[in-house]
Amino acid sequence: MALYAQADTCDSVWYVESGRVRLSVIEPGGREAIVGLLGNGAFLGEEAVRGLPGRQETATALTSVQVAVVAKTPMVHLIHSDETVRDLFVAHLLARHLALETNLSDQLLHCGEQRVARALLMLAGCSQPSGCACVLPDVSQAIVAEMVGTTRSHVNMFMRKFRTLGLIERRGRALLVTPSLLDIVNGVGSRDPRSAGRQTRRPDGTGGGERSRSQRVPSSTAARVGSLPDSVVSIANTRDLSCAQACVTACA
Repeated sequence: MALYAQADTCDSVWYVESGRVRLSVIEPGGREAIVGLLGNGAFLGEEAVRGLPGRQETATALTSVQVAVVAKTPMVHLIHSDETVRDLFVAHLLARHLALETNLSDQLLHCGEQRVARALLMLAGCSQPSGCACVLPDVSQAIVAEMVGTTRSHVNMFMRKFRTLGLIERRGRALLVTPSLLDIVNGVGSRDPRSAGRQTRRPDGTGGGERSRSQRVPSSTAARVGSLPDSVVSIANTRDLSCAQACVTACA
């Protein structure tokens, strides 16, 4: 379900109280690129604060979501006058910036198998090395392919491999992603066989050797620093929005 579409009037800022949202940009020819995955504590449509007339992205609910909608003028006032709101907003912007840098380095340095594994973890909101499995939202393999810059056939191949290794599993109609998939992202588990022997090159041209195993995949670009302050709740228009498939956490 689309919360708002690219080029819609940009007259408010949305705060995600619960749920997960996908941000995408669509070119005139119809091709879509996913530019962000947001969760609890994230802001949507922050470009309204800058005074831009239209939405820069399309926001689509991946799960059932609850959002608080604050008009542009009150939001600008709160950023200047309310320290809690300002801290939340700045933390969100820093998290988005870090996520963009991480996505870029992932695209440049990691093989296709690692990029697909990271995309599945982000879509499912599964970022901790231990814990229960997370349900993958109803997202097509074509969208995952667009996220990681590969083909749908490669995504299908890697997902079959992950199922064989027990890293993702089918439970009823739901597809579960296990935290063990982080081993693929961190270079601990099985890699794309075509990347065997490939080394990361440093800027000076020397071999980089094995990548650090302490790397962790970020969950979403949500700030996650606190709940919505009373000053915002009092003026916000809270909306409950549903989508075709809710994302829930399932513990075996």
